[in-house]
Amino acid sequence: MDALFSQEEMQQAIEDMNDKKAPGEDGISANVLKHFSATAPDVFLKLYNRCLEHSYFPKIFKQLIIKAIPKQGGSNATGPKAWQPISLLPVPGKVLERLMIDRIKFNLRTRKLLSSKQYGFTPCRSTIDAVRKVTTTIRKVRDTKQFGVIISLDITGAFDNFWWP
Repeated sequence: MDALFSQEEMQQAIEDMNDKKAPGEDGISANVLKHFSATAPDVFLKLYNRCLEHSYFPKIFKQLIIKAIPKQGGSNATGPKAWQPISLLPVPGKVLERLMIDRIKFNLRTRKLLSSKQYGFTPCRSTIDAVRKVTTTIRKVRDTKQFGVIISLDITGAFDNFWWP
């Protein structure tokens, strides 16, 4: 079993929450959670550690509100592409999610289970690094007069156009 979440882990996850983001249906905003966790730090720590012990993510943390926000410069205000849906999730659930994600990432890094070719969602690696790796490989192939192939996949709109059945 994993070690329980520490007070420091939880506090960091809470501090990283953006105060300007709208709260979920429960109305608990990031700044309210920050104040509460400073006043009674053990309450949420016990809750999060119970969730970890039982491998359980409470359903109430998954309840969301979906709001449609008009996109900037939308030409057809009545069409579905003129609107951007946003999901408002409960902040306490976002903190639990952050704690779990951090644990998963830590385990992947320390056990060396991540590919050296992984650039997305990897600390100290960016899109610029990925582009630099591709261009370096292209130059190497060209300079040695070898053959090379690049395959690119554009998945814009893939979710909206996917055949779900």
